Amino acid sequence: MKNFLESDTLIWVDHREYDEDIISYVNEKLEDKIEIILKYNGKPYGEDIYLKHKDKSFMIPYKEKMDRDTTIKSINEFIQPKYEIRFCIESLGNDTLAFVVLTKDLWKQLENEFDKEKVSYYFEEINFKSKMFDMDVDTIFKIRGERLGIA
Repeated sequence: MKNFLESDTLIWVDHREYDEDIISYVNEKLEDKIEIILKYNGKPYGEDIYLKHKDKSFMIPYKEKMDRDTTIKSINEFIQPKYEIRFCIESLGNDTLAFVVLTKDLWKQLENEFDKEKVSYYFEEINFKSKMFDMDVDTIFKIRGERLGIA
């Protein structure tokens, strides 16, 4: 796992990262690049971010402020069904978290080869209920403790 964590397969996202930079990091892993469109909205958090690819367009649904979780969940939804982003759970508890972008087919191959449960143990699927950067400290310690067998 250490070699994997040091490979260029991962996307590392700092908790202070600019949201449009996160999209650029994902774009580096995609064959089909996402166009980033910024539109002024008069809100305190800054411009709205629209993702565009061919005839598909999507506005990232921020509430009062921009946040990494909403950005990552939105990109993940936008790039499916061809690609999928998963959270590398081994990075949990750091201020910089790791993510992996692969084609859905490659995720399926990994699950068939190593078992879906084992792949999910290391690479958590992301949905709109997922918390990564927004996870509270108690939950982080609970998950880490369970994974280390000390919970």
